[in-house]
Amino acid sequence: MDWWLFTFFLGAILSLFLPIVPALFQLILLLLIAIVFFYFKPLRSTSGLLFGAIVVLASAVSYFNQIKQSEFSSQVALASQNKHSLIVQGRVANLQINQQSNISTSSHSNRAKLNKTRKNKKARFNFSVTHLDEQVLNQPVLIRLSWDNPLFSVQQGQLLRLKVKLKPAHGLRNVGAFNYKRWLMSKQVAFTGYVSNKINKSKLIHVPVNTLLTSQASLQQHAQSKRQKTLNVNQIVNEELTIRQQLFDRYQSALVQLTDEKHHQFSSLLLALTFGERTTLTTEHWQVLQRSGIGHLIAISGLHVGLVAAASYFICLGILRSLVFLPLNIQKVNARYVAIVASLLCAIFYCFLAGFSIPTVRAIVMLSMYWVFRLLCLNVSAKRIILLTLFILIMLEPLNVLTVSFWLSLYAVMCLFIIAWRFKSFLMRGHYITRFLKGLIVVQLSLTFLLLPLTALFFQQISLVAIAANLIAIPWMSVISIPLALSSVLVLPFSELLAQGLMSLQLTTMAMLWSFIKMLVDNSWSVLTVSQYQLFTLVLLYLITVWLLLFPHLFYRLTCYAHLVLNYALTVFSKLKQASTLFGLSVFVLSSFQLSTGERSENHHDKSTAYKVSSNGENSWQLIMQDVGQGLSLLLVKNERGILYDTGASYPSGFNMTDAVTMPTLKYRGVNTLDWLILSHSDNDHAGGFSKLHEQLNIKQLLTNSPHVVSAQNLITEIKKQPCVQGHDVMWQGLTIKPLWPSKAWLLAQQANQKQKNNDSCVLLISDGHNKLLLTGDISAKIEGKLLTLYPALKADVLVVPHHGSKTSSSNGFIRQVAPQLALISAGYLNRWSMPVPEILNKYRQLGINTVNTADVGAVEVTFTNGRIFYQSYRDNLRPFWFLN
Repeated sequence: MDWWLFTFFLGAILSLFLPIVPALFQLILLLLIAIVFFYFKPLRSTSGLLFGAIVVLASAVSYFNQIKQSEFSSQVALASQNKHSLIVQGRVANLQINQQSNISTSSHSNRAKLNKTRKNKKARFNFSVTHLDEQVLNQPVLIRLSWDNPLFSVQQGQLLRLKVKLKPAHGLRNVGAFNYKRWLMSKQVAFTGYVSNKINKSKLIHVPVNTLLTSQASLQQHAQSKRQKTLNVNQIVNEELTIRQQLFDRYQSALVQLTDEKHHQFSSLLLALTFGERTTLTTEHWQVLQRSGIGHLIAISGLHVGLVAAASYFICLGILRSLVFLPLNIQKVNARYVAIVASLLCAIFYCFLAGFSIPTVRAIVMLSMYWVFRLLCLNVSAKRIILLTLFILIMLEPLNVLTVSFWLSLYAVMCLFIIAWRFKSFLMRGHYITRFLKGLIVVQLSLTFLLLPLTALFFQQISLVAIAANLIAIPWMSVISIPLALSSVLVLPFSELLAQGLMSLQLTTMAMLWSFIKMLVDNSWSVLTVSQYQLFTLVLLYLITVWLLLFPHLFYRLTCYAHLVLNYALTVFSKLKQASTLFGLSVFVLSSFQLSTGERSENHHDKSTAYKVSSNGENSWQLIMQDVGQGLSLLLVKNERGILYDTGASYPSGFNMTDAVTMPTLKYRGVNTLDWLILSHSDNDHAGGFSKLHEQLNIKQLLTNSPHVVSAQNLITEIKKQPCVQGHDVMWQGLTIKPLWPSKAWLLAQQANQKQKNNDSCVLLISDGHNKLLLTGDISAKIEGKLLTLYPALKADVLVVPHHGSKTSSSNGFIRQVAPQLALISAGYLNRWSMPVPEILNKYRQLGINTVNTADVGAVEVTFTNGRIFYQSYRDNLRPFWFLN
């Protein structure tokens, strides 16, 4: 059974590596084959592989059919094509912060400041649609909406009628960055969009002056009614809230009354611990949590549920055993059974508070199986419990395998079982206090080390203070913070005053812990950034070290066999005998890892920071066109040094392309410093991310013609500035960067403008002596004509299409003269300008020029090496998996 369960899980994993999802009839055929294999004993394990893959892929088929082939999707496509809105009705599906008592606003702020803050509010929520334009849907469709300046406070459980604009679920696709599409898929969100507050004036009644009015009063009344209906499209149909939302509102209200300026920043942490509501956490909170490695303590998971279950079990058991005055027939009932039921109920209640999030559901499933096996007196191995848990979770929600938390929690549980097995005899010796301390230290040290590869893989950084932070934070949170937080929720329905007292005590203890954590992460060495190249070496060293720690005798035996085989091969083929000596020496060096933990850590640190890779030789260089939606951001990389051309946009909500795309890409590439930052012009979609980039990254030199952008960001004088103007060429690692536009005369004529225009864009020709790359910014056909006049022999192998493929650029003469092999377009998915326009695409295709659009394929990487050009896209080459595209 264990082997079949393992193959089932393996099949679920392997299904993720398919480029496309098979059709439904193919899955049905595969299911029939799996059933036959299951009843044929030699192939039963193979049936597990097929069943696991079928379960995940069937869920994916259902999801994609909802997006592409449902009646709802056809209506969304029609509305998008005609640029119309849709009227939908449904219920708010997730917990919402009460806009009237937002903890992000201090209780001591004056009313004017509070009202000003509310005007800038933006609600984001999942919405389960049941009606589309007054018609009932066959099945609810889950969508994700944003609403700028909502007319009322959106809360979970409300039945709303909204005017929305939607498009299929989509996200930016960049290697090393967060994939929003995968996250939406894991939540079963099929469409995204926003609520429109605009009034459709065409629906209002306009009466001509010369119209004969039979009943002026009745017509005016009808017009007023129609106008009022139009104004109130976005409205609450039913105010009924969920119990969780009501409890949360009451808790939040009590917390706002209590919170002072001193403990204001910890209110968000308290909400995260009690209700799993993390939307109020600030950027500073996340930075501290990630750099310290204690983010798992804020996300309600198996640790929290396990603590609640264990505490409630022992408390209930102690109370029952102390009640000696109970009737004999009640005392005869096994107290353990009652305690187990109480433990499960308390754990389920905590999961309810957390909204039955994926980590809490995993914990409940494993906890339930553990208690059931205890009640039935079944001796079940840890391996089987894990495999059964995986089986149940995948059957309940197959797309859970797409989430990072699924893999982190699964791996952490496996590590805990391995640690308990490996150090069992050591941890069982001594006094119970000694055993507790040994267990705490050993488990924390081992778990931190074992989680290093996944932490580096998912977050591209390793916290060097994680061990110290967790050694203090885990006991502190387990014994003090979490019990106080949950107690405040439990007593709130009975006594708000007592609940506020517990809240105050919890905030005080959290402040003490936070000051210690902050002291750790404020050190510059607290975090080690890991590129993907360094990650490969880290994983290799990690696997070898774990092998040495867990299976020392097996490792020694295998290395001896390998040594004999290598010596035999060297003798037969008369190779260099030094290789055998080097192999034996390497075995000795690796074995020395067992001698000292401190020495092992130092070697690991040195290796990961010094590792360098140049995959295509010193003469090769890369252009990465990042997927930044409707904007532009290009990264030139050579020998782990970089030049960035434009930064993409930033938005009033705080979302910006620097944090979402550019910084993860730079970390992935191992680029820690920008030699040059080039801002083509000052439009937000090109230079909006400059402020964030300047805060987080060392920029040596800046090439721009926009003093307005520089002065607006209070740029420090350490960055050398140079205008982008004809004749000011730049040499960079053998590449010639030649500004073609604007000219000095043009700049002088445009100095009166406070803001740069598209035609002021910095146009660059980059050459390595063999290949040429032309960057055009947002220039129009007018400037294209001037470039042809100034440079009659202008040619380029790769062209970044001007102005995202708009109809005002890419003139026939310009395209024919430049004659690129590859034309790159940076555009947003289903953007409102419909760029690139079809007629522009046809121009390039008619001339046999290959066009690549980031809206279609995600980020694009072009490699120039020895006069040859190779390009890869996220969708087709870099990450060609169905769940990422």
